[in-house]
Amino acid sequence: MDLNERLAPNFTLREFLISGTADRLGIKNTPTPEHLINLRQTAINMQFIRDEVLGQRPYIVTSAYRNPEVNKAIGGSPTSDHPNGLAVDGRCPSFGNVFQVATAISQNANIMAKMDQLILEYAANSADLARAWIHTGFGARRRGQVMTKLPNGSYVTGLRLA
Repeated sequence: MDLNERLAPNFTLREFLISGTADRLGIKNTPTPEHLINLRQTAINMQFIRDEVLGQRPYIVTSAYRNPEVNKAIGGSPTSDHPNGLAVDGRCPSFGNVFQVATAISQNANIMAKMDQLILEYAANSADLARAWIHTGFGARRRGQVMTKLPNGSYVTGLRLA
């Protein structure tokens, strides 16, 4: 597997496999062939976000593929799209804070039609913005859900800061 493979013009396989948890626990975070296909499509969707929504600004991937063992180790949802290669967590500080980025993504009908979930995670107030991130999920359900996950683990509909 070539970790330098470009899944899309501005995203590599290495970026989509990064996992500090996997490294720390010695878990191989290797995708199946099916999941690699999904990762390529997810990267194409993220490229669209980068190019059409964020003005070609770099998008920093903090988590994408997590095999089921890694997903469990981090306490990820059992129904998460990450183990299927269909989700990316990240941010784009050169565009704005995570609230601004999530808002811009949510306002693009073309990308929202491809999304299952857009979640602003752990950004309850302006002090949290630096450590928060955006979850973009491209699972088959395509519900177009836009939510905020609060620091207490609860979800609210829409993008919000307390």
